[in-house]
Amino acid sequence: MKKIFFLLGVIALVSSSCKKNRTCACYNPGGEAESFIVNDTKNNTESICQKYYDENYGYYFSETYCKIK
Repeated sequence: MKKIFFLLGVIALVSSSCKKNRTCACYNPGGEAESFIVNDTKNNTESICQKYYDENYGYYFSETYCKIK
C-alpha cells in the first residue's frame, strides 16, 4: 500500500513540473489588454506573469490584472 501512495506521489510531482505552453493574459475593464505565451512550469509561469504585471501595471490605481489562462 505504501508503494502505491509513493508511486502516485511521484507521478503527481513529475506531472506538475512539466513544461507546457501557458498563456498569461492581462485584463482591464475594457476586456483583454494583452497576452503572451510562456513555455515553463505552472509555478514559474505564475511568477513570470506576476513579474510582468508588477513591471507594467503594478501601480496603486491600476484596474488591470493578469492571470494564467
